[in-house]
Amino acid sequence: MGNLNLYGIEKEYLEIANQLIEAGGEISEELEEALAINRNDLEVKVSKYGYVALTFDNEVDAIDGEISRLTELKNKRIKAKESLLLRVRTAMDLYGVKKIESNNIKLMLVRTKPVVVIEDEDAIPKKFKPKKTVVTYPISKTAIKEALDAGLKVKGAKLVENEKLQIK
Repeated sequence: MGNLNLYGIEKEYLEIANQLIEAGGEISEELEEALAINRNDLEVKVSKYGYVALTFDNEVDAIDGEISRLTELKNKRIKAKESLLLRVRTAMDLYGVKKIESNNIKLMLVRTKPVVVIEDEDAIPKKFKPKKTVVTYPISKTAIKEALDAGLKVKGAKLVENEKLQIK
């Protein structure tokens, strides 16, 4: 019995429960012993699973920290690159240089396709706006909860209390 997984413990527990029913509710010494061992196995297994879950939580926290650290490094490099390129662009503009070439790199100012920049959305004529505008209204769960807590009925909503497994 020492190597059972949770499913095996549950199955064994149901078998013991059936024996108890067949015995008319009388708990024999064998059934009492089987129930005690079974509960002990369950507690041991669940405790081990809990430790594994806590280990995963700690690993996730460490990974999140590393992601934050790497994101910060990435953003610093992006900012540094943009700063360098702005200096290069400013210097090229200042001296009227359109192209610089060396052995391994070429920098040049090139014209891009024009892009539209909207400066005032309200000033744009209607013919350039979509014919159908979809309006969505976000649902305020906070307001609904307050109404339900106050005893009001809200059609299409209800309070549901859930249960979650907490590991400390």
